[in-house]
Amino acid sequence: MNGSVFYRDGIVGTAPALLVGFYQPPKNTMAVKGSVSSTAVVVNEYAWPVTGFRVELTATILFRLSTFDTHMHDMHVECDVAVGADGEEVAVVKAKRCSMYFS
Repeated sequence: MNGSVFYRDGIVGTAPALLVGFYQPPKNTMAVKGSVSSTAVVVNEYAWPVTGFRVELTATILFRLSTFDTHMHDMHVECDVAVGADGEEVAVVKAKRCSMYFS
């Protein structure tokens, strides 16, 4: 799984390998924790108490339909994240669902 962080459509950080391969049962959710290496980002928008970022995750998933029928697809997830002046995520955006699609 790879991750990227964007600020105003410019990439500010990447995480090349957040997870190694693992098995996850059907209809299950998994939290992903990791760190992103980035260049120094200076946000000079003091008039706004919140700064918005976009987080993108890409993972190749393998799923089995039957014993001999296995498929592989790339899963893409995009989330908008708002961070306050204290560095914590803003609660208003926390409840928003992330977009997800397969290619």
